[in-house]
Amino acid sequence: MTVKRNEARVVFHGNFEYSCGSSNALLGYSEAGKSLGVDVRASADIGCVDDKVSRIVSVATVDWEADKHIFVYEGYQFLTNDQLILADGKIPQNKTILVDNDGKYSPPIFCKNDSNHNSLKEYLFWLFIFERLSCKILQPSLGESLTNGVESFIFYGINDQARTIEEVEKEYDLLYLGNNWHRWEDIKDLLLGISSIRRHVPKIGLIGNWWLSDFLEGYKEATWSDPALLEKQSVIVKSPPSYGQVEKTMSKGKMNPIFIRAILRKMKFVTPRMFETFLANTIPLLPDYFDYAIDLYGSEVMPLIMSNGVNNTVMSILDNYEQIQRLCQSIREKLIREHSYKIKLEQLLEMSL
Repeated sequence: MTVKRNEARVVFHGNFEYSCGSSNALLGYSEAGKSLGVDVRASADIGCVDDKVSRIVSVATVDWEADKHIFVYEGYQFLTNDQLILADGKIPQNKTILVDNDGKYSPPIFCKNDSNHNSLKEYLFWLFIFERLSCKILQPSLGESLTNGVESFIFYGINDQARTIEEVEKEYDLLYLGNNWHRWEDIKDLLLGISSIRRHVPKIGLIGNWWLSDFLEGYKEATWSDPALLEKQSVIVKSPPSYGQVEKTMSKGKMNPIFIRAILRKMKFVTPRMFETFLANTIPLLPDYFDYAIDLYGSEVMPLIMSNGVNNTVMSILDNYEQIQRLCQSIREKLIREHSYKIKLEQLLEMSL
């Protein structure tokens, strides 16, 4: 079922806590809807919407008639049994699309010490949940799908209504904004990698949850960190920014790295940070394992990839900062042309179910 754009009604169902990646995407879709004449809302009855998000994004009641329902999954099952039963009775499958941002619909895949499933039982659980909710499963992969019946769709995008984030005072030489969700090894390697040039990168910040041993209950391994190393490296740790302030906060850093969880890069998944960092007024640092970066950004992204060592890349960026800023502006414009949330919303509306 395709839906005409004008006066279309779309409900997003997800775990929309203000610091989650999909919540920033929800804001992008909401603002795109206002430009396109599409009524975009989030569901608190069949999903989770915290009070910070609901102050900015419209919330649909369970009886609000929508043309399409988009279930957005990242990380874990957010629906209670009661909400699943409510979805069974209120949402017909021919109106639903499910976005699988963590590869849970795919069979078990392994990369280093990471996997999309902890067991076969867990995999079967996700199959049951997803097929109960929708017949249309999407994954944000730039590679060939590893799963029959799954379509590739880059769910995350860029807000073309904020083409350039205003210049803000640089508080950090290097900043990472994001929750510690399978991120510790990346941060540790980066900190140790720049140790010999630390005098050129004196002020380093981490902004997000679970960096100071306050791990997420039930997910200790995914949120593990070493606060003693952060203290030794004089890293400043702060709580997540206000909702809708991701890119502006990232702009406080001269450079911001993009990290990708091992299993997601194995599946060539696209994450929200791959867009948000280029929208921010900063210089993205790309890890050398991001081997599909050129597929997303084009070959001009090469100077931002740390393939010649962290030290050399960082020093090259600092020595040619204005030139690299212009390069990032060019990539930003490309992303706006190809991956704006207005384009994404139109594509979702046009999808046949």
